[in-house]
Amino acid sequence: MRAPRGILFLYAIDVFLGALAGTSYVVTQALGASRIDLFRLGAESNLPTWYSTSQLLLIALVLGALAWRDVDPRNRRTWVLALPTLLFVLLSMDEGAMLHERLGFSLERAAGAEVGLRATPWMLLGVPLYAALAVASFKAAKRYLTDRPDVVRLLWIGGGLFAASAVGLELIGDTLLTHNAMGQRVIGVFEEVGEMAAATTLLWAALRLARWEGLGIQFNTPSPLAMDDDGPPKPDVQRQDDLSPSSLLLG
Repeated sequence: MRAPRGILFLYAIDVFLGALAGTSYVVTQALGASRIDLFRLGAESNLPTWYSTSQLLLIALVLGALAWRDVDPRNRRTWVLALPTLLFVLLSMDEGAMLHERLGFSLERAAGAEVGLRATPWMLLGVPLYAALAVASFKAAKRYLTDRPDVVRLLWIGGGLFAASAVGLELIGDTLLTHNAMGQRVIGVFEEVGEMAAATTLLWAALRLARWEGLGIQFNTPSPLAMDDDGPPKPDVQRQDDLSPSSLLLG
């Protein structure tokens, strides 16, 4: 299965942001200058965080289009179809607001420890929650995955890479390596780049699923003279017989 150009471009951005963060650190250290927070991985208010948050939110929006189409408020059995959207909304919020890091820092201070507990609290509390939600989301989405091995394969690859990066590498960096040592920083770069690459893979899976389901976004832009008092129509998410690949990065 060949990755389309749009997805390859996103993979390139993933690697570029990791290289940019590493280069920024090495250069500022060599010059004795202050760190450039705009390029730092694993911190707030910077390009990698904004980008990664947007990736996860975009996945939520694509899956949300399916939920919007198929969830019937009068039928509770269909409500579970919104679980995949909820999962990626939570992951996006976690990435943007650094929720699990804040939890770790708070418990670290409460325990009176300087280092070593930042990863453990969220591993014990957050990982089971996210894992349970991920399993429930996968089960809820099974109706969409029948006879679509390409989507299933991408979900396994993206989910596995995300878990290995967000859980495995973070646990190694925060418990086995010296705080702020070079080894921990290198692991941190691989962790963040791995998470971004995983999000790109999951976005690819979501877009292929949307294509299988015949979903696209159609923007109606009539002449201003043709608009009524309510203004221009809103974007319409609907089922289409012929989905334009370019609209979903499937070039």
